[in-house]
Amino acid sequence: MGEEWKDFFERVQKNRAHSLQRGVIKKKEMPEASSKFGKKASSDLGRLTAQSSINNALDGIQRIGRDPSDEYKPLKLKAIIHKMVLTMDRKTYEHNFLYMSTFFKGCYLDKSFVPSDMPNYKKKYIKQQPNFLIDIFTDSINHRPPLRIEIIPRKTVDSRLYKELLISLNGLLTGLKVSSVEYTIDQYCHSHRAVQNLFSEETRYLYRPFKRNAQISGANFADWGGDNRMNSVYRISDTKVYERGNDDKKQGGHWEKKDLNRVRLEYTAPRELLLKHGINRLKDFIEHPKFYEINKNKYKFKCFEGSEKLPRLWEAYSAKDKKDNDGLFQLEIIRYRKEVKNVSQYIRDVDEFDKLKSRIVGVMKEFDKEWKDITS
Repeated sequence: MGEEWKDFFERVQKNRAHSLQRGVIKKKEMPEASSKFGKKASSDLGRLTAQSSINNALDGIQRIGRDPSDEYKPLKLKAIIHKMVLTMDRKTYEHNFLYMSTFFKGCYLDKSFVPSDMPNYKKKYIKQQPNFLIDIFTDSINHRPPLRIEIIPRKTVDSRLYKELLISLNGLLTGLKVSSVEYTIDQYCHSHRAVQNLFSEETRYLYRPFKRNAQISGANFADWGGDNRMNSVYRISDTKVYERGNDDKKQGGHWEKKDLNRVRLEYTAPRELLLKHGINRLKDFIEHPKFYEINKNKYKFKCFEGSEKLPRLWEAYSAKDKKDNDGLFQLEIIRYRKEVKNVSQYIRDVDEFDKLKSRIVGVMKEFDKEWKDITS
């Protein structure tokens, strides 16, 4: 390898560690192609560098078993139901009125509740349990459901505990409807640096078709080297990717960099979609949460290929979100739909993510089987 390529490769590696570069090579950083190396060699090196960065990030995910670094073991991923929102229509609410006192036993009125935090409700009650926090909203206005229940795990709970809670709730209050469900996948990493690398690569290439809003929040990428950087969150409409740690390390809704140990993928399924999959009332969800059926095609990792007008796998993505962050394929596709005719024909899979996608699908199916095997 010539000296100019050695220098270039060192610059690329240095830039990949810097947050503002988001792990990509800018066109101006590519050395001029000479007769010896040519444009193909330049492209090949760029592609290899991008592929290496993705593979290194995926290697940061732990493996199942005694040795978390055993590459022959499956990736350590876990499918989890996080927050659920349940509602009750007025007719059903009146039918269940006699049982409300039992349901509200142990609840307390949240005197700090500000109605603007949850429009259309005047009161909020809190019911604390060892493994769950249950927020209850009542006194609705504007024709909203008279009862809204939000179930939030206090920590990462297993499926048995969640299902037992839902069965108990369904037995007490009949006719509860499922308004939304947060289906999540946790990817456990070797270190907080591995978390940062995985977050960077997944958010760079994640693609959700037809979604027109994408934004990074949390930490400023310019501060990635700081010890006090808090975790970052990437939102594409109904989908989130975020760095996180254990629940007991959480500080005011966030985690410090040193406490990060996983990257979470999270999709919030709205009622309209749940209904399409046969989930209307809580009893339907208890019978089958349909993790795989609802989420199987949600996580796609894409790049552009075949057009000189579009940035290639290894080149910088310059479209910016509202907070001036760039480096996101989702923002690029939003931008270039207006500038390149039939831009969809140039979208390709990033093959390096195939093994991860296969494992994600696998843990979804494992969740459904485990849930079905739980008996009350």
